[in-house]
Amino acid sequence: MWESICLCGRIYKDKYTESNCQDKDSLEKAIEYYRRGFAADPNIYAGINLLFLLAITTDDLIKNNEAYKIIIILNALLGKKGRSLKDLNDYWDVATYFELHAVLHYWSKACQAALHMYLLNPPIWYLKSTINNLKILHQATRLRDQKRLSSREQSKITTADEHRYSFWIDFFSDAINSNSTSSEERELPAQVPILICDNYEKTDGAPVNNIYVEAHLQLNFHTDCEPETLVIRIIEQQEQICKGNLVKTIEMNSIRSIINVKRDNRSIFLYAYENSETFSAVELQIYFASAERRTAFNEKMSKYRVETIVEEAKFEFDLEFDRDQNGQRIALGQGTYGKVYRAQDRITWKKFAVKEIPMRNPSYTEVLENEIKILSTLNHKNIVSYYGTAVDSNKKPPIFQVIMEYVDGGSLSQLLANFGKFPEQSIRKYTRQLLEGLQYLHENHILHRDIKSANILINSRG
Repeated sequence: MWESICLCGRIYKDKYTESNCQDKDSLEKAIEYYRRGFAADPNIYAGINLLFLLAITTDDLIKNNEAYKIIIILNALLGKKGRSLKDLNDYWDVATYFELHAVLHYWSKACQAALHMYLLNPPIWYLKSTINNLKILHQATRLRDQKRLSSREQSKITTADEHRYSFWIDFFSDAINSNSTSSEERELPAQVPILICDNYEKTDGAPVNNIYVEAHLQLNFHTDCEPETLVIRIIEQQEQICKGNLVKTIEMNSIRSIINVKRDNRSIFLYAYENSETFSAVELQIYFASAERRTAFNEKMSKYRVETIVEEAKFEFDLEFDRDQNGQRIALGQGTYGKVYRAQDRITWKKFAVKEIPMRNPSYTEVLENEIKILSTLNHKNIVSYYGTAVDSNKKPPIFQVIMEYVDGGSLSQLLANFGKFPEQSIRKYTRQLLEGLQYLHENHILHRDIKSANILINSRG
């Protein structure tokens, strides 16, 4: 019921957006439909959309009774998903946390959520939905925000956190643009937003490992008198981290190698000599907004630096398996060759499905590993993503692990067993998605050969 009501709200919201935020009648109707949908079922989707639209019409959300109640309910709904941001592993939950704090101008918490969103490595169409919402809000409330920040003192207080928040909007927008059908938008910009993952020291001298720092990367080519350089400008670091040098300039001829990180197709390791006379080394792990941006960077660098090495860096996953009260790992299912478990990476907090196969036949394992390498190159919303393989040598026989995308809704066969036959509308929807996935496989010269309800997985959003 609430879905149909919110769909009407979405239609009027789109009409308001298409009018360049001028159609006030569509805005009011969108608010009314989302309000009715939220009243019918207080859920995250209806609530965050209603809150966004109210923010366009309200000077102070906290002083608006309706908005204040929505904020309390949304916080309660997110609290049921996890006690803190770190406990949220579903993209839409993290995105709601991000949007909620952005609309309330809690920029620091919004930036924390933005990093969490990025580490989950969501599909681009997920990011597009989230960022478009925020762009609508920013466009519609620009004049009011300028009035709110009219005094110089207020501007000074909010500039640092807002600057970091603006970086994340640009960062995600760059990911969206890099997947555009327009060749101009896919082209590597003169200045690219990036993240640098490195180890730093707190102001008290204590080490902090794996800190992600916002920065911009700039490639300087075609200079007459100055050497060609790669410039990295760090825009803002966490307050507890020593800032150090905020600008790092690396001459192109000092770059020794660029290594693609296999574990994350958006990341590279860059090795260079910071000073050609002293041979002091620079080792940077750089994260681009998308895999396409990394590819564009490699192409640009290979064009000017033919000796640059582009190779694969292999990493082991740091997995922690879900366990029951007795400490036994919880199996999601069992197939012909092994069991599937759910695990979480300790570094990125991302959940995976891990299929374990005893390595009784080395030749079969080698064939399987080659197949996984092929499958890991696939990228389609209706195909389970394969992230890599690992070997647990501590067990006898050794266990071959296939690390895959975790789909939280279970299989089609489980849904049939729990709820019985589906309505025709659901059958049409699932059949269309199934055929779209198969079409993609066939276009890539891959046959499935084992299509059955147990192998068709459904996420929590259907």
